[in-house]
Amino acid sequence: MRMRLKSPLFALFVTAGPAFAQPSILPDRDVEVEYSARGMTAAPTGVPEQAIARFDARSGRVRVDPVDGQFYAIVDIAAGQMTMVMPEWRLYMVQPADRDIMAMFQESRTALRRIGAEMIAGVPCVLYDAIVNDRTGQVCLTEDGVLLRARINDPERRRDLQAIRVTYAPQAAAYFRPPPGFMRVDANGLPPGAIQGFMGGGPRRRYPPGRYER
Repeated sequence: MRMRLKSPLFALFVTAGPAFAQPSILPDRDVEVEYSARGMTAAPTGVPEQAIARFDARSGRVRVDPVDGQFYAIVDIAAGQMTMVMPEWRLYMVQPADRDIMAMFQESRTALRRIGAEMIAGVPCVLYDAIVNDRTGQVCLTEDGVLLRARINDPERRRDLQAIRVTYAPQAAAYFRPPPGFMRVDANGLPPGAIQGFMGGGPRRRYPPGRYER
């Protein structure tokens, strides 16, 4: 059972097709970015979603925390793996990272063309026209690889992501691995609907049948 990360950050980190000169899309120093996003879900609420992304330059790992706190995701770029951590249940699962997420880090699959410059959240960035899974859009990247804005034109809905706070600071290694004492669960061994139960929040109930290990 594959679990797709419905996160404002990664929903826009999708690139395809060789084309123009390629800047870095992975920060080369530790940074924490808070994002506001619209259009990440189909529900037409118009209410911005928010998420905090942390980047560890040494390990090349990215952690994304939606503000609701029900789960967070750690992507190991080198290993091509994504770890979903569910604090309420003290569980985590490891699976291959979504190929669309990984595509953004592959230079040969990214199409960007520089068109200008902007200042976002007090930080300068270079504005690019982009091709994202055959859809047009724009991204704004700092010279050290931090994504500050992405606007993707989708036939079903427009997707917008923008940084509202950028903090350059060392990130603790513990952010990028499951907490001690959490059990690893094999998502393939869980009954239908179990993952949705884990992600639904509320008081913790008894674990559903499945394969668990410490």
